[in-house]
Amino acid sequence: MKVGICGKQPKTAGLQDALVNKLIALVSAAEKHGKYSDEIARLLADGLFTTLKNVNFDDNAIEQQIKRAKAERLAISDEQYEPMELFKGETDIVSLRSALLFGMKGMAAYAHHAMNLGYRDDEVFRWFIKGISEIKKEHTVEQWLDLLMEFGRVNFKCMELLDSANTGTFGNPVPTRVNTDIKKGPFIVVSGHDLLDLYELLQQTEGKEINIYTHSEMLSAHGYPGLKNFPNLAGNFGTAWQSQQKEFKDIPAPVLFTTNCLMPPRPSCGDRVYTTSVVGYPGLYHISTDKDGHKDYTPVIEKALALADAFGCTVNELPLTLVLSWYEQKAVCILLTLLSLGIKNMYLGPTFPAFFSETVTKVLVDTFGLQPITTPMQDIGSKLNL
Repeated sequence: MKVGICGKQPKTAGLQDALVNKLIALVSAAEKHGKYSDEIARLLADGLFTTLKNVNFDDNAIEQQIKRAKAERLAISDEQYEPMELFKGETDIVSLRSALLFGMKGMAAYAHHAMNLGYRDDEVFRWFIKGISEIKKEHTVEQWLDLLMEFGRVNFKCMELLDSANTGTFGNPVPTRVNTDIKKGPFIVVSGHDLLDLYELLQQTEGKEINIYTHSEMLSAHGYPGLKNFPNLAGNFGTAWQSQQKEFKDIPAPVLFTTNCLMPPRPSCGDRVYTTSVVGYPGLYHISTDKDGHKDYTPVIEKALALADAFGCTVNELPLTLVLSWYEQKAVCILLTLLSLGIKNMYLGPTFPAFFSETVTKVLVDTFGLQPITTPMQDIGSKLNL
């Protein structure tokens, strides 16, 4: 039995593919009958986000998403849809189809967080419809590449949307010193990316002498004025998400996972790990959203573009090097966005993605000058012309 890179079982992976097929069927029905709604927009974002790496390991939760998508489709039409083999076919076509699908899963995460804060963009929503529709169609390699570049531009808009949602809700982030020591007394660790979840938890624990610590990619929350002003936001616990199984061992506090940073918890801490939103794991307590819905590399891209304007040159003439660490589907949509902006000569690692075929890799290397990382000293020397 082969377990996925983030620890998912084959049955869970199969259910995720089934969910994607149900979303394709829903989009097919919506397109044919011209029926679009906020509920469909939410389903597409939540459904694709559910299938993202390190998000949901709970078969029952994924099956509920499948039923939800099926019910929405049947409300439009009872026509049958033949599921497609997402990862079978001619090597280059499967490679390009995978790149679009994985990229859309990453964009779904950004759209999900923006919608949680009350922000939505019709162009982004329409492209979810278009992108999912195009996945089931036949295209030449050139047409697939055009689609990927178009997607990259739309994802840039989605990242702008999320940035507007975060800054519009919590203010513009500022450089902030973050404590890493743990104070005496009860505390809660919050991991993931959902700032609204963190905000509501800070509100509900304020004045109760419970300290809140961010973990991993939630670290950036300390820069937002609307969050950093809470006196119970005490600091950051631990290091990167992939170290959580070691760092959370016997931790004397509950851990709340809000988005994709979850790894299978060790028995020593499983009773203290909670999930919410689209995150799930069998046996863990899940905090649901009430009827009112309570419960980004954008700055890097914007900075590169701003510097280009300031220096009066193109972004590719700036004295900087971009190194993109490849771990999950959000990195796919970020890569495609950078490529769609015409940014070249980036370094990609620790390896090129396995779903890139030799032909697709060659096209991207020849067109955009993508380079694999090597050793730290060799890469640093190359970047500094040493």
